Amino acid sequence: MKRFPESNPRRALTPLPTPSTLSELDGFVGAGMKKEALQLARQLLKAPRITAPTFAQALNAIFTLADRVKPWRTLVETAYERVPKQSRGAARFWIMSMRNACHDHEGVLGLVPKRFGGEFALLELLYAMDATFATGNKDLMRKL
Repeated sequence: MKRFPESNPRRALTPLPTPSTLSELDGFVGAGMKKEALQLARQLLKAPRITAPTFAQALNAIFTLADRVKPWRTLVETAYERVPKQSRGAARFWIMSMRNACHDHEGVLGLVPKRFGGEFALLELLYAMDATFATGNKDLMRKL
């Protein structure tokens, strides 16, 4: 019996996706290789450990190439839960986009930040306004 924890495959840390995997996904998306890109995106989202950039790349591939995004929702939601809490702000836009595409207005409103900032601030504001009008929340309409 081996006594070293590094020899136990169950306890070994799962490796993060390599930059070559992410560039491979980007190449598949750029070339329009739908089947390969979506297969790799699914593989990345099922990984036990996922970073915010990996999450963003996978969702970019889904939004670009998938015909329908609703079947991807449960996988994306579970992958978002595995993104480290300190990195969730960077992944928030992508999960808001998924929820907006699935018409989950309450879910979008649950992700609205106190202050809009960053690269996707205007789109996040747009999603928040759309969800607010869809739910008819007059108090939140005034705040936005």
